[in-house]
Amino acid sequence: MLQRPDDLRRSDACQYKYSEKIGRRGPLALGMAKQIINMALSVDASTGRAMKRLGQSILLQTEDVQ
Repeated sequence: MLQRPDDLRRSDACQYKYSEKIGRRGPLALGMAKQIINMALSVDASTGRAMKRLGQSILLQTEDVQ
């Protein structure tokens, strides 16, 4: 929990570093993640996990893995 302004600045720095890390990911991985998240919102948890596994297995065969 954030208590002081210093905590907020540290939190912002962590979020910025994380967004940079995500931004370096391949476009296929980001697109697939967005699609799976959107589709998983309208199905049961088991189906959502199956979609995630399918997406991962497809992406492992692409250059985005690098």
